[in-house]
Amino acid sequence: MYHRFQPSTRQGAPSYSVGAISLCIGNLPPHLRNLPENKILVGVTPGPHEPNVDTINNFLRPMVDELLELWNDGMNIKSECKYMLTILCHVALVACACDSPAARKLGGFGGTGSTYPCTACWCSHRELHEFDHGTFSRRTRKEHKRAARVYRNLPNKSQKQKHISTKYEKGKPAGYRDSVLLRLPYWDATKMVVVDPMHCLFLGIVDWQFHTIWVDMKHLRPGEELDELQTMVQSTVRPRHCGRPPGGLGTSAAGSLTSDPLRSLVTIDLPLAIPILWDQVDETSVQQRAYKEWTSRRKAQQKRKDKVQKEKATAVQPNSQSRKRARTQQIQNQLDQGASDGSEAEMGNPNTNTSTEVDSAREQGLLSWRYEDAEGILWLCRAIKRLCSRTVTAEDIEQGHLALVQYLNMCAKLRGQERCRPNHHIALHISTQLRLFGPMHQVWTYSGERLNFTLKNTNSNRHGGGEREKTFAVTFHRRRDCITR
Repeated sequence: MYHRFQPSTRQGAPSYSVGAISLCIGNLPPHLRNLPENKILVGVTPGPHEPNVDTINNFLRPMVDELLELWNDGMNIKSECKYMLTILCHVALVACACDSPAARKLGGFGGTGSTYPCTACWCSHRELHEFDHGTFSRRTRKEHKRAARVYRNLPNKSQKQKHISTKYEKGKPAGYRDSVLLRLPYWDATKMVVVDPMHCLFLGIVDWQFHTIWVDMKHLRPGEELDELQTMVQSTVRPRHCGRPPGGLGTSAAGSLTSDPLRSLVTIDLPLAIPILWDQVDETSVQQRAYKEWTSRRKAQQKRKDKVQKEKATAVQPNSQSRKRARTQQIQNQLDQGASDGSEAEMGNPNTNTSTEVDSAREQGLLSWRYEDAEGILWLCRAIKRLCSRTVTAEDIEQGHLALVQYLNMCAKLRGQERCRPNHHIALHISTQLRLFGPMHQVWTYSGERLNFTLKNTNSNRHGGGEREKTFAVTFHRRRDCITR
């Protein structure tokens, strides 16, 4: 795992970011594996800025050297039984679990803003709305090794950026960065760089649905729906492990919600509260009538567009003079049609001047979306309950994946394909990941956040020049030795 954190929370303190590289022992059960005293702190990357995509390999190289030795030669461990047996153990790096930016740095992929943001397949940013990931070709370790050799020999940053933004083709290796982890003979980053459900589902999709769609677009309004939702959340009796309910939902004073409140919201509160809130929508309201008028104009515009494209496809190519006359007539028709659409918009809603070319209804957050949103949040809740359980079966994985696809298709339909984000596509690979690594709690990064909290509370006396990072590492190992003795 690799996680960065701010060691100082003092207001007005300069920005300073350090990172912790840590390992978990996979043979231990999860409730012991994720304890800070059972983690292996490999190193702390220095601040004040995080290393870039190339220099991160310098900090990983000593760890890879030791992993190679442990894989090839193994290590003799004396057992504590009465026979004092010596056991030869070999060690392998099984998975890389980080947030999205760190996972792509360590794995050797482009960032989430690159042309191909997925680490498992060749899905581009223009195809994020296509939720049948079986249609995309898979990335492979063989491609990665070939492209990494080419990447190492590129002379400057611009050529490297062009290399990472290009799809791999036979004879033209591209689309990957170099990673020191490729020295491990068993390492396949396309499978072993896992999707972290904490960042992808809770801090990604659920936060996007709640804040970006419902709060920012005024589906949940302060003083109205948000207050009712807060009352419902506070009055709900929840299991002890869910923690206390969050306060000030959707307000700037409460700040951003962390993963635990978002998880309890989507699995406990929202499936019950949202249908109740949406039932209070007034179908005779101005917004409702405006939305219906907008949808009718949108459908008519789409029909005209399809008709024009069909006529163009079947028409015979005219001569040059006929083309000029046709072009002149087409421009005149468009001007007349635009004036007609404008008058219709004014007649339908005198308080607005809605254009059929601009998707203004999506920006205003009209109330009509709410009815289908109630079904969508139920699909999302079902998917998370199935996929994030501590025990999963093959049927749970299949049903959870189908529910997730149903929710994502509904998002693309209601919000538009242009609003789909990389997290929407990346979440589709969680079902494959569950079949490889087992339940989510085996690989999610809550233990990394807990380690960051432990290091952050270390008294460093505001040291600088690398002394602060050294203090973090030395104090952690000293504390762990005291606990384990």
